[in-house]
Amino acid sequence: MTKKRYNYRLSRARRVVENTFGILTNRFRVLFTTIDADAAKATSIVRACCVLHNMLLTVHDNVYLPAGFADNVLNDGNVAGGFWRANRQNLEGMAATARRHVDAATATRNR
Repeated sequence: MTKKRYNYRLSRARRVVENTFGILTNRFRVLFTTIDADAAKATSIVRACCVLHNMLLTVHDNVYLPAGFADNVLNDGNVAGGFWRANRQNLEGMAATARRHVDAATATRNR
């Protein structure tokens, strides 16, 4: 039961990150491709996008992030995909590789 609970929580965290990154990439196109900058500048660009995202949510919530744009968890526990998923052609490759686990991850979970 512990493995099942851990895997559920890990999967839920992955969905939250995927949803967040999907929204950010659809709103800030600089994140849609590889950022051609050094690590420090790339970090600053991503942080700036996060700050702008939070500001826009606070000031223009309904226009910036309309109902149904983000994923929603339904009453039965299933996830209804948000509108941002309709434009995710560049994210498909990342999603496939992100789901592969390595033996070290399994060992960490088991510990």
